[in-house]
Amino acid sequence: MIVGRLVQEAATEIKERLKRETAPLRVEKSYIQPDSIHWDDNTYRGDAYPVYAWACTIADVEVDMTTGAVRVTDLVTAVDCGKALHPVMAEGQIEGGCLQAVGWATIEEIKIKDGGYQNDRLATYLIPTALDAPRIRTILVENPYSRGPFGAKGIGELPMDGPAPAIVAAIHDATGVWLDEFPPLRKRCSRHALHAKRHTGVARRRWYTPFARHIARGPPPHWYQGGLWEGECGACSVIIDGEVVDSCLVAVGQVEGCKVITVEGWLTADG
Repeated sequence: MIVGRLVQEAATEIKERLKRETAPLRVEKSYIQPDSIHWDDNTYRGDAYPVYAWACTIADVEVDMTTGAVRVTDLVTAVDCGKALHPVMAEGQIEGGCLQAVGWATIEEIKIKDGGYQNDRLATYLIPTALDAPRIRTILVENPYSRGPFGAKGIGELPMDGPAPAIVAAIHDATGVWLDEFPPLRKRCSRHALHAKRHTGVARRRWYTPFARHIARGPPPHWYQGGLWEGECGACSVIIDGEVVDSCLVAVGQVEGCKVITVEGWLTADG
């Protein structure tokens, strides 16, 4: 925004000088802080920014209360851009930032163990594709800023700031539970996790323990080798009351009173 304004002023001066001078011409412009903006470099107090851009995002989500899968179905973002110099590019910037936020809020997560990345490639660090993109609608609100280039404000980072919290708020509206981590993966959003959120202390931790971890403590064969606890590989699949589920996404408390068949049981004659 500041640089854009300097470019505008430089271009305007060159245009006027070309009426009476011959090219090439050179113009230099420097930013001068307006008297209305007060900032103290020693105390780091005052007006950190001359103006703010504003946005509002509304998200619609679908939450599978059994598996905990979250799907963003619709996203509406209204952005105060000051002045849209190129409306199509402005909308594209906002849509791209919104899709980044969808990934941040639903599937993107860095996993670190012993100082090293466990998912250091796009095969394991998932990002949203066109198939994951919800319908995104953009509303450009023009409220020109007098010191911006032609009235424009900066919207480079803003489009990613609002949608992720909006998605978490939508999950709360659907389930009644606030999730305090990004991303709210299936293990945090599933029925047992939502139930566990209503418990505290040791009882909650035991109720929340993944069933896969409980089974792995049993006698050989140790079929479960451990993984990322995201329900992606299917290695820990079991049958609970006739339904095949990933046991890493099911809490111990959830299977109480249920009929459970592990992979060993599948191999027996009466399994």
